[in-house]
Amino acid sequence: MCVINENIILSESKDIQISWCKKCQSYTLIHKSSFATFNSEELKHFKSTLEELKHTDYKFSKNGNRHVLIRNAKTAIGIFITEVEKQELLNGIRKALTLSELFEIIYSPNSVSDE
Repeated sequence: MCVINENIILSESKDIQISWCKKCQSYTLIHKSSFATFNSEELKHFKSTLEELKHTDYKFSKNGNRHVLIRNAKTAIGIFITEVEKQELLNGIRKALTLSELFEIIYSPNSVSDE
């Protein structure tokens, strides 16, 4: 994670913050006490993974709630979420991706005219 003044917060709620680092060109996702960084394609892949989850994928029970464990096959670390948390993550990711596309259009060197 880069220094704070290089980050633009794209989406934020009670449990989620998604920011974009202008310096290293990566997204940072913080969900409760979890932290992950993604490039653009990785964030889109994570979004697709969330979108593809079905009710039957929530096989773990904790505190009376059904959870799904999403993890990279190469690690023993993952994200453990409910269906409500999944929807909150999707909403945040969609907002972040939309805002980053807008920033890209607005601040693109080709978008500034010399009139």
